[in-house]
Amino acid sequence: MTKPSDCEPIRVEIYGKADCHLCEVVKKKVLQFTDEFAIEMIDIDITSDPLLEKQYAERIPLIFVNGHLVAKYRIEEKTFRKALKKAERGKGLFKNLF
Repeated sequence: MTKPSDCEPIRVEIYGKADCHLCEVVKKKVLQFTDEFAIEMIDIDITSDPLLEKQYAERIPLIFVNGHLVAKYRIEEKTFRKALKKAERGKGLFKNLF
């Protein structure tokens, strides 16, 4: 089994904003996978960009793995693990789940 430190990190972007309870829950969930996968977690604050804020407003958090939307609002462990495994194997062209 490959150790997370031996792999190129999987980019996990979380679109959210400050004082968002669901965003904090999602970030904690993502961190639970760092023992199993090499993850680069990127927080994207939608309030820092008027276009993002208008586009996503209250539809957060959104979770992207290597640019692919894999979850909205909450992370289902099985679905998220599957997306991370595909990304780890280099299958970056998987269908958005939403």
